[in-house]
Amino acid sequence: MTSKKQYPNIMICGTHGVGKSRLCQQLCSSNSSLKHIDITDLAKQHKYLLDYDDENQ
Repeated sequence: MTSKKQYPNIMICGTHGVGKSRLCQQLCSSNSSLKHIDITDLAKQHKYLLDYDDENQ
């Protein structure tokens, strides 16, 4: 039986502007098995946000 290697879920969190997205992009570009899921994009896509402050983003 062949099994696909599973990677752990990694959550990157921090305050605005510290480089979370850049770190995730670098990790994913160095390992094609990783996938970056931006939680804000996911919430917008599924209309989970009640309000969004574009001015502070």
